[in-house]
Amino acid sequence: MKRVLIFAAYCKNGKIREDVTDLLRAFRPFADKILFVADSEADEDEQLKLKDIADYVRCRRHGEYDFGSYKHGWKTVLSAQWLNDADELVFCNDSCYAPVFPLAEMFCKMDAADCDFWGVVESPEIRPHLQSWFWAFRRQAFSS
Repeated sequence: MKRVLIFAAYCKNGKIREDVTDLLRAFRPFADKILFVADSEADEDEQLKLKDIADYVRCRRHGEYDFGSYKHGWKTVLSAQWLNDADELVFCNDSCYAPVFPLAEMFCKMDAADCDFWGVVESPEIRPHLQSWFWAFRRQAFSS
């Protein structure tokens, strides 16, 4: 499955955390394109941590938190036409600590699932919903 991943982050004190780079490295085999969009500044040395992991890096304060980073990533993906032949678009953020099991188990299971949209954790708070730190949209959903 051809997958594009938009990763929202916050770099406290301008630093990209090691657990974030580890998570992105774990995602790399499952994503054809990875965009790292931070709602914070990070200097060039920090951004170099992502050199071999992310296809696009933007570390600039925009004041819109995760959903703003998702929005900026979405605009970049559309502009670059990376969704033209993508099967799935994933939005993920740095509020999770993963992987705690091989990601291949999750992606292989979901690759075989007949769905338009999926997530990792369902919350019953207020009303049932999928937690926004990981959403995956199939072509029929993101192109609709």
